[in-house]
Amino acid sequence: MDTDDYRLITNADATCIEEIDWDNLLSHREGEICQKRWQQMVRYIGEHKERPFVEQLEVLSQRYCPEMLEYRAKKDELL
Repeated sequence: MDTDDYRLITNADATCIEEIDWDNLLSHREGEICQKRWQQMVRYIGEHKERPFVEQLEVLSQRYCPEMLEYRAKKDELL
């Protein structure tokens, strides 16, 4: 779900990937699932996938812009 991806990104408030508490990012997803989804998203950000975590987070934050959250939530409800 797009809204889950957005929430995963906004809740991943850390300076390095090792600081993320995957088990507590999303209340309805297990930590292992959150971590796998993060890895999937990073895989598709082109040359940025080799960059530091903070830069990856910035790229993904721009891709999943907060202005679209309401639209995504409505779209997810229709699916």
